[in-house]
Amino acid sequence: MVVNYSFYTSLLSGITYFGNTLKAVITNWYVFAPEIIFYNNPKLIILGLSLLGFLSILVYQFFRIKAKIGNFIEKRREADTANNEYQLYTLFFGIAVILIEIINEIFKIRPKSLLITNVSIGVFVLIIYVLTDKIKVLRDKIQSVFIVSFFIYISYVVSNIIYLPNDVVPIITFLISFFFSYNILKPIKIYWAFVAFTFTFLTITVVFNLIPLKSSVLLINFSIVTFIINQVKYAEIDLFY
Repeated sequence: MVVNYSFYTSLLSGITYFGNTLKAVITNWYVFAPEIIFYNNPKLIILGLSLLGFLSILVYQFFRIKAKIGNFIEKRREADTANNEYQLYTLFFGIAVILIEIINEIFKIRPKSLLITNVSIGVFVLIIYVLTDKIKVLRDKIQSVFIVSFFIYISYVVSNIIYLPNDVVPIITFLISFFFSYNILKPIKIYWAFVAFTFTFLTITVVFNLIPLKSSVLLINFSIVTFIINQVKYAEIDLFY
């Protein structure tokens, strides 16, 4: 049996032609230097188109779920509102992981590509979102599911910080996660447990020299600043309520 590759050949030729056209247009506009992105690379063009697709989905879902949550706040009980809030967290977390990793891959931010791993994580989280949207039993447990997923992801980020010392992305990811942990880890005792885990981990990195000292100092400094900011927010809530 002879396999007909004409379709795939035509598809790659079309993508390459699109890339060359895009290169000419963007280079004339002086938006990007040619050495930053290889416009005639089909892989990067597909990643770019995927990026635009996921951005469109993100914007659409944002407005759709924002309206849905508004209706829940007005018409439903508090537990239902909390469930939909964590569904929103799950959706945006899954999309954000995919979007960020596509951008990292296009611009070669990481010294070692983690595109397949992180896109797989994002797709898995989106599957969780779809299941919780369709199955009421899972939807009622969405807060617990999300928090468990959050801690698993943080463990993965921590392992990248240790085993990929030349990659700055895991450090930034860890700090951003720590900043938003106050808003997404409820009840408050779970947040405090995460704070204890964070500073214990940072102390261990210094004591046992798990990562370069500069990285440890950077993490500690910004974690302290983030902790103070979150404490100020906590104090404001107590003051007004």
